[in-house]
Amino acid sequence: MWLNEEFGINPTMFYHNNNSYRTVFPNKILARYLIKFFDFMPGYKTYNVNEPKIIKESSLNIRKEFAKGAIIFDGSISKRKTLTFTSISQSFAESIRDILIKDEIKANIFRNKRGEYTVYTTIENKVDHLLKYLEKCTKKWDLLMWLNNNDFISKQITYHKDLKNTKKILEIIKEKATCDASFLMNLTKTSHTNIRQHLLILKSKNLIKLSRYPKKLNNIISQDTTVFLKDKIHNYIFNKILERFKNYEEFSTFLEISKGALSAWKVKKNRIPLKKLKEICDIIEANYDIALENIAETDREIAEII
Repeated sequence: MWLNEEFGINPTMFYHNNNSYRTVFPNKILARYLIKFFDFMPGYKTYNVNEPKIIKESSLNIRKEFAKGAIIFDGSISKRKTLTFTSISQSFAESIRDILIKDEIKANIFRNKRGEYTVYTTIENKVDHLLKYLEKCTKKWDLLMWLNNNDFISKQITYHKDLKNTKKILEIIKEKATCDASFLMNLTKTSHTNIRQHLLILKSKNLIKLSRYPKKLNNIISQDTTVFLKDKIHNYIFNKILERFKNYEEFSTFLEISKGALSAWKVKKNRIPLKKLKEICDIIEANYDIALENIAETDREIAEII
């Protein structure tokens, strides 16, 4: 233990309570060290903890080590490969953000409904830069490495223990072969942001593909999705429309859409909504499932098992 090595003392109390550990060092020299050098006054530090003046006025390297300690113990790693740090003390949170920004890491801060201040890095930052704020081989370091490197093998991070919801999403995609975020949101009652994070993890591990150019679609894809069809099936559908209705104007009236909308679909200026494609196929007696197997491009990324 560092305190034992530096000061030759051991704690008289060390216990776990409410998901946290508490230790007591009844040593006047250590107490004076903390009070005089680091302005840590007696009492709880939840609301008034700050970056000590002696550190704040030091070099950036020393300040980075201070931020590293704070993030290691009170920070977290998001599935989007970002760092977050939360504190009720506004000045403490602002100091952490200031250090990150001075280290050329893009970071923002917000205050939640509970009055906590959260500092978070953005996805533009390089993971190698963020790893410098984590102790090597700790679980947080492992998680960030695991999320970023498909070849990284972690003994600490597993789908079973740490990413249960991600594993459930993977099982759903395996069962359906192809699906989109809307389907997963409705099925799991989860927000788009959370679903997106799970999908990005699975993509980074080469378990799924996220693409606007899927091999094929199925009936569980949101009907609000718009698509371009491959030329052969596209031409077949519009030739069948002419064959059945003689002209596009009559068909657009029958379909209750504007002639301009139909024209834009025909020349591939705009994508066709799936709900309208289904309706068109039913009217001209074309096989909708075959159309779904001939998608050239969608307006959103589709998840597919690799």
